[in-house]
Amino acid sequence: MMLLLLLAILMLVTMMELSLVTGGKVYMACRSMERGHAAAEEIKQKAGVDDSQLIVIQLDISSLSSVRNFANSFKTSTSSVFK
Repeated sequence: MMLLLLLAILMLVTMMELSLVTGGKVYMACRSMERGHAAAEEIKQKAGVDDSQLIVIQLDISSLSSVRNFANSFKTSTSSVFK
């Protein structure tokens, strides 16, 4: 339990720094969209970034269909990067 809490804190700090330093987009792959959006809102408030810089996409790596859906969503939202 403590390890999960530490990982969550590490992820939160990393996301905040990436959003602030690069000024680019940060994609959060989350199994739970509810918790993902809650974390994204916290990051947005603390880091002062807007909705366009932090994107939450659902990903449950135990489900092949979820992985496919994530890949399609990511590809669609980053289509200009790959052209």
